[in-house]
Amino acid sequence: MKRDQLETAVELSCAAAAAIWHQDVSALLELCREDVLWFDVGSNELKRGKKALAQGFFASLSPQYAGRLVEGRFEVAANNGSLCTVVGSYRTVAGDFSRLYQQRSSADWELEDGRLSVRFFHLSMPTALSGLSSEVQVFNTYGAIASEGERTDALPVGPATESHELHWALDALDCYPRYVCFPLAGKGTVMVPIDEIMWAGARGKHSYICTIVGGYEVNIGLSKVCEKLDDRFVTVHRSYVVNYAYILCASRDEIVMADAKTIAIPRKRMDEVAAALDLLRAREAEERADDQR
Repeated sequence: MKRDQLETAVELSCAAAAAIWHQDVSALLELCREDVLWFDVGSNELKRGKKALAQGFFASLSPQYAGRLVEGRFEVAANNGSLCTVVGSYRTVAGDFSRLYQQRSSADWELEDGRLSVRFFHLSMPTALSGLSSEVQVFNTYGAIASEGERTDALPVGPATESHELHWALDALDCYPRYVCFPLAGKGTVMVPIDEIMWAGARGKHSYICTIVGGYEVNIGLSKVCEKLDDRFVTVHRSYVVNYAYILCASRDEIVMADAKTIAIPRKRMDEVAAALDLLRAREAEERADDQR
């Protein structure tokens, strides 16, 4: 497959993993061929077909495996003509933030008539990790550390601009946080919920993405990173973009983020940044007023 087709296969693998943890049956079935082959970890057997997948795989899903992905890495393990294999390893958090899980996946994608579909996939049983550690701080939408049981709700996002191959997956993801994919500076692709990105900074030809669960150096410039973000992000200067939701405090000449990162505002951008922050504050006030009605 060509590079853009491989990138789409990786992004669709990310979307499929997210759909599974949100127990979204239709999103995963839409990805698969009618004769999809899959491994049933419950019975330790290979099974075939969408009907068996819908009846067997999802029937065995326990409510405790409902939640959201907090980070994941996916990469192409093999590429052979019209077939490629995408492997993934990711962490998820239960809906009440009480427990973390680790899971691995493998999917064979086939390109037929210009469309990618899953020919075979396998998921490992989720491995329960310890409860949320002090190193994994979950923040709410206003930048404060979330209390136990408090969800990090998704903020409104604009229309998706991703490849048309992703349109159905992104439609299915509208009811929960949108995920974005970035090519890592080393190898592979990292997937993170857009509402959990605190800030991003330029690192030469690369960029650094800081999220609530860690940071990643990615193999694209900051301008390319910004193309994947939405209007809750404010460009402080050419080296930094920040998520308004995680601004702890802001003065005319600097911004302090929820992770204690301090970012200076250049003199020539002070008025522009102040205006952008005022606009977001006004929108936030309107949303709160609507919620109270």
